[in-house]
Amino acid sequence: MALGLRDNEGAEGWPSSLVRDVISELGVQGGMAIPLSEMNLMWFAKVAITTAFLGWLGDLQLAGGTLGFTFANVTGFSVLNGLCSAMEPMCGQAYGAKNYQLLRKTLFMAIMLLS
Repeated sequence: MALGLRDNEGAEGWPSSLVRDVISELGVQGGMAIPLSEMNLMWFAKVAITTAFLGWLGDLQLAGGTLGFTFANVTGFSVLNGLCSAMEPMCGQAYGAKNYQLLRKTLFMAIMLLS
């Protein structure tokens, strides 16, 4: 027993099962976070590249494109994102409670509202 630690403790005094659980959870979270981050970066890159090309066309085109992106973001994308975000906890709770009927109903209603 080195440094006065019990057999089930790591070097910092944390239980080794806790350290394994944390590392495992970080791997799972990273597996979900990386594709989401890449998708968001691609979305912002698309808007940035389009805006850069509009800048080459002229000031009036750049102003019109930027105004269009802003209008679409405020009126469309934000509303859709809010509706999808409201569906997420409801579906998570329904899935956790094994209430698949509510899960199907929530998903169906969200698809109808977002269509």
